[in-house]
Amino acid sequence: YEKIRTLGSRATLVATVPLALFLGTIFLGALDPAPAWDANTYHLTIPKLYLAHDGFLRIPFNVYSNWPLGTEMLFLLAMAVKDYLLANLVHFGFALLVLYALYVACREFHKGETALLAIPLFLGNMIVVYEMRIAYVELAQAFFFLASFLFMTAATRKSGGISGREIPGATTLWVRTTSFSIL
Repeated sequence: YEKIRTLGSRATLVATVPLALFLGTIFLGALDPAPAWDANTYHLTIPKLYLAHDGFLRIPFNVYSNWPLGTEMLFLLAMAVKDYLLANLVHFGFALLVLYALYVACREFHKGETALLAIPLFLGNMIVVYEMRIAYVELAQAFFFLASFLFMTAATRKSGGISGREIPGATTLWVRTTSFSIL
């Protein structure tokens, strides 16, 4: 048993070092001063206008300003403190939360080794890697969706079944963070 445990910790170390280096390079990309097109058009511009006008306002010819802006409100707080680079780091933080939630889900529902495999497979999607360094909302949505799934399954296991309280809570997290343009 001790040999297996030592092997598991070595495998974790071998997987963690390249992952940390890879995430470090993406973090440096998040410090890029040029915002992405969609972020500059919608995700950061609307909060920036709200900040400039000290509150909410109707923005003519911008349909997105009338939609729920969940993650964008976090970007607004980041831009109130610093600027859009901090908003990029907020989205990067959500990416790290997704990786952690994915790791927890794999450890919870399968063997620990799958957790070490799931993260590189997730990061193998170049869209995920691209969005980790810019202020978009998809990784925040992924985190809240995965977190609601984990919370609902934990509540189900604890209570022995799904009660009427878990479903509205989980779906509210999911619906609140959904990008309605993808529906």
